[in-house]
Amino acid sequence: MKLLITIIDRPQCQRVTKIYEQHGLTYQVEILGKGTANSELLDFLGLGETEKTLVLGFDLKNEVDKVLPDLRKHLEFDKKGAGVAFTIPITSIGKKAMKLLIGEQDE
Repeated sequence: MKLLITIIDRPQCQRVTKIYEQHGLTYQVEILGKGTANSELLDFLGLGETEKTLVLGFDLKNEVDKVLPDLRKHLEFDKKGAGVAFTIPITSIGKKAMKLLIGEQDE
């Protein structure tokens, strides 16, 4: 399982969540962020504006290799300032958290 994190300008949030949904990424979380990084770091990461949205989605089927190309294509990540996406592997998770991610109700 992997956690996919996408950092984009706030107006792009719906486009990201739509792509996540098309690929079956569950339990999406949107976090509004305001950057405090200096302009040198923002330039290095290709993030122009400071008001961003972080979209988190859990890839239970390990199909993130199909999601990233769609994000790159539809959000033009190849252009400077368009945003970034990356994954973090999840190697263990609690039983209650897993039930939440797969949509099971707690008894």
